[in-house]
Amino acid sequence: LYNISASPSVISCVFDSNHSDGYGGAIVNFKASPTLTNCTFGGNTTRYRGGAIENHTDCYPVLTNCILWGNRDQAGTGTDEVAQIFTIYGGAPVVNYCTVQGLTGALSGTGNLGTDPRFENPSLGDYRLSADSPCIDAGSNAAVPSDLADLDGDGNTGEQLPLDILEKPRMVFVIGSGPPIVDMGAFEAQRNTLAGTSIAVQLDSQTGGTAGSITFANVTSSGYTTLTSLTSAPSLPANLQVSAGFPSYYDVATTATLSGPVEVCISYADRYFFDETSLKLLHFDGTAWQDVTTSVNTAQKTICGSVSSLSPFAVVEPANHAPALTCPDPVSTECDFLAGGQVTLVAHVDDAEGNEVSVTWNVDGVDERQEVIPAAAGPTSTDVTFVHSYPIGEHVVTVSASVTPADGSPVVASCTTTVEPVDGSPPTVTCPAPAAPILADASCRAVVPDLTGEAIVADACGSLTITQTPAAGTLVALGSTEVTLTATDTAGNNSSCTTTVTFADATPPTISITDSASGALYKVGDIVHFAGGYSESCGLASASWAFASNLGTITVPATIDATAGTITADYAFVNPGVYAVTLAATDASGNTATADTVSGPDSLPAMVVIYDPTAGFVTGGGWINSPAGAYAANAGLTGKASFGFVSRYKPGANVPDGNTEFQFKAGNLNFKSTAYEWLVVSGARAQFKGSGTINGEGDYRFILTAIDGQVSGGGGSDKFRIRIWGDSGIVYDNQMNAPDTADPSTAIGGGSIVIHK
Repeated sequence: LYNISASPSVISCVFDSNHSDGYGGAIVNFKASPTLTNCTFGGNTTRYRGGAIENHTDCYPVLTNCILWGNRDQAGTGTDEVAQIFTIYGGAPVVNYCTVQGLTGALSGTGNLGTDPRFENPSLGDYRLSADSPCIDAGSNAAVPSDLADLDGDGNTGEQLPLDILEKPRMVFVIGSGPPIVDMGAFEAQRNTLAGTSIAVQLDSQTGGTAGSITFANVTSSGYTTLTSLTSAPSLPANLQVSAGFPSYYDVATTATLSGPVEVCISYADRYFFDETSLKLLHFDGTAWQDVTTSVNTAQKTICGSVSSLSPFAVVEPANHAPALTCPDPVSTECDFLAGGQVTLVAHVDDAEGNEVSVTWNVDGVDERQEVIPAAAGPTSTDVTFVHSYPIGEHVVTVSASVTPADGSPVVASCTTTVEPVDGSPPTVTCPAPAAPILADASCRAVVPDLTGEAIVADACGSLTITQTPAAGTLVALGSTEVTLTATDTAGNNSSCTTTVTFADATPPTISITDSASGALYKVGDIVHFAGGYSESCGLASASWAFASNLGTITVPATIDATAGTITADYAFVNPGVYAVTLAATDASGNTATADTVSGPDSLPAMVVIYDPTAGFVTGGGWINSPAGAYAANAGLTGKASFGFVSRYKPGANVPDGNTEFQFKAGNLNFKSTAYEWLVVSGARAQFKGSGTINGEGDYRFILTAIDGQVSGGGGSDKFRIRIWGDSGIVYDNQMNAPDTADPSTAIGGGSIVIHK
């Protein structure tokens, strides 16, 4: 622990066998003043000074109720007071109620001791206090801190710390009268034997090493009682023995002053003895072993006796017993063993003396197998295995285990069990994994398939019948359906498994647009009726109409009439424009369909034209560089193409007036308008539709789209597009294959386009 300008509180800690190549084997304080309470320092070493603690430069640590013993400095040669606590360059430790090896009185404080603390076994790191330790009841109660962490879990953090490092009670057991006094060090010596009558002491590994209990008739002075095992004791009578694998000799000792009879109870492990009901507790009275047994409790595994003095005890049993034999349970096994299968039986043999054991397996009066368990130095506990084939019916199996002790006749233990092959096991059945969804029929129903041939089945004893629920061919609705497959054997045993079959609708609905007509013309604010038809067996979940123009896309929820099979919507446009119409529908399974042409033999694009007679008019004149592909009759032709147009609504008119002329000399194309149908002006964009002639002949239709680059949103440059078509198809389009709703991309080479407001 290295403290630099810090003052931690260290409570109930053990510092054992730490080493430093400098100073301070366990703790180094530099300008630090920690508080150490009920700590034990032992076996710590350092190369120079301060085997346990070094205080360097103005350190004033406070040590109370601590033990510093067996710490060495100067490379392990020093054990004096300085070897425990070394202070240099100012400061002084405050030491009270501590045991310090080599104490000279140089340390300040009161209640300090310099005598051996008498640890239990410090070489093995056991720093508990022996019963005669001078550190017992030698500490200061006032130094014990509060139980801030509530170690005992009683919710009281204001009480003094109630537990030691082993979570044993502090200041509980007392000797004589007066209040309890805390011990020095991290471990509180437990006074397990109090003054009084009928004093019962429970012992465990923390108090004596062996479990048991001692009851004293009269204790006049409190003390500490232990029950420990012994490795040797006086010879036993010839007809008795102790277990070779269990501590059977014991010593009871106490520091208490007592009178009257003492009841001694010792716990035992029954597996180390042949017959626990024959156990005896012997007490050596100084000249001979005496049987002092008063009871054997086979439920609690304790043997008790009554004595008047404390001296060696032994737990014994009669010599030369047969091994303890545990037979396997009776077996009813499946009839597949009639075809050569085998049954495995396991018996368990315990021999407390470690003798050689001969084991014999007998089936229906015939010895079938023998094996030998080798002798051992201590008790043996062995599983023996017998693997054998049996015909149908019940069979008696006898297991015998015999030993021949060196000083006696053979002794045998035996037991019997039965083996009977039966057909009591159901078959096994494994369903196929869920398959890909099965598609519904035209009526939105699905047929359950036959899965009986896909099941994996097995049975030990015969043929199987496989049934399916619901049966194959059953009509079910969409979704997931559980199918159960059951396998039944000839004995009526059955097993079932379940798999899931999913039925899905993967067919999108069939939809069409029936109204409005392609290119239908409406004035801003008019209610436009849109209608479509649909066909969907599994039900339509939703539908919507979308109207796309250069201003963006408007989406309108549709009304679905399942009886009539129609999808409709009414909408009043607030802005003029040419709107591409799309109908979208989604069925109950999430399949989606769209339509963007008007139902009919020509499959014309679905579009409506919304005009505003008050929105202004457009004029233009100039030329463009006609791109390759624009002239359908000869896609390779390029060159200049000139144009001139004016389109406007006269007051009160629903049809625009004006004229348009377009010439592409390279293709000998001279188009002149003869009539207009509609005009749409929206921001920087103007579009109008009409009809006309080419080279003075025919009946052609056209749509002209123009951008005034000087109007907000026009992009700074004028752009022009004209699409001319007849009954035989496209004649000219300088933006071939683009939809009518697209903005023109061809900038004019000369002239201007002006939208007039």
